[in-house]
Amino acid sequence: MGNNELLSRIVSYTSGINFNDIYRLRVPLDAMHRELVKLESLKIYFSEDTKCSIEGIRASIIQLVGENALDIVVIDYLQLMHVEEKTNTKNDEMTKITTGLKELTRRLKIPIIALAQLNRAGADEPKLENLRDSGSIEQDADGVIFLHGDREGSDRKAIVAKNRNGKLGNVALKFIGEQMKFEETEVYTPINNDTF
Repeated sequence: MGNNELLSRIVSYTSGINFNDIYRLRVPLDAMHRELVKLESLKIYFSEDTKCSIEGIRASIIQLVGENALDIVVIDYLQLMHVEEKTNTKNDEMTKITTGLKELTRRLKIPIIALAQLNRAGADEPKLENLRDSGSIEQDADGVIFLHGDREGSDRKAIVAKNRNGKLGNVALKFIGEQMKFEETEVYTPINNDTF
């Protein structure tokens, strides 16, 4: 997804303006300008580098944090990353990537959210073992949340499958496609009340 589409989604989410109207430039320029001015105060930096290495991301993040231009990192998606040094398997490479991200979040004290592909088929609820390419994703993550539901409908569920500092459970969500956002439709349902 390119920078323009990401920015269009953020504007739609924050303003409530229909995403398709923004994306197809059917929003008056003054209204769009007002929304973009509001976003200027946020510390958002996009990179369209699809061949990014953990070493390159580390350097970019350290620089942006040093410039006080970054509060959170979102990586879309983990399996597109690589390491500069040769590894024997994709598993070994993913371990170096997740370990590098874990060290970076500890060092800089900023959250890193890494989206990941699943290795599964069918409509079953995803589980931790479905994380693709490595058990290190599950091991190094402080939390894992799966988004599950029928792509055609608006009903979804956020499944908190790992939460190092809290409970596991599910949250019923409704996807509002016109504004690129999710809203809770039910209260958080713990999977096991003893888990904490």
